[in-house]
Amino acid sequence: MTDYNSYNSNGYAQPSATVGQAPLTTTGDQQSYGQQQGYASEYGAAQTGYQQPGYQQGGYQQPGYQYQQPVYQMPPQPAVAPAYAYGVAPVGTKSKMAAGLLGIFFGAWGVHNFYLGYTSKAIIQILVTLVTFGIGSLWGFIEGIMILCSSVGSPSHRDAYGYELRD
Repeated sequence: MTDYNSYNSNGYAQPSATVGQAPLTTTGDQQSYGQQQGYASEYGAAQTGYQQPGYQQGGYQQPGYQYQQPVYQMPPQPAVAPAYAYGVAPVGTKSKMAAGLLGIFFGAWGVHNFYLGYTSKAIIQILVTLVTFGIGSLWGFIEGIMILCSSVGSPSHRDAYGYELRD
């Protein structure tokens, strides 16, 4: 606890030393606390700087590792130019004839859409055929004819991935 028994020249109370602290020293209007008693005797001399005995503080040194960044090369480019020009999608592996005939003969079950990669559309075609008791099979038949009559660039002439159908 601090004891306010003495007053300085301004009339304000000055704290006096408490148990475990060295007596206060006053110089002019400033006061400073001494070091706690027993500190120097228990832990040796007061610390100087941040160095520990036996260790030298120097600049940080990297270990003796030599790291070299690996050299990456571009993968080899194909010798053949791409088979499509600007605005024309590349030709895929799906056949226009196969997709059209699957649509005409098995369009009620969406087989041509499964073939072209339109899985959700094919499932909807199956459900429409079942709910309408077969009348929805006209949808697949008409799509089969549209695929057979399609030309390059039309939506019916592409698969689900955007590739043109082979003729």
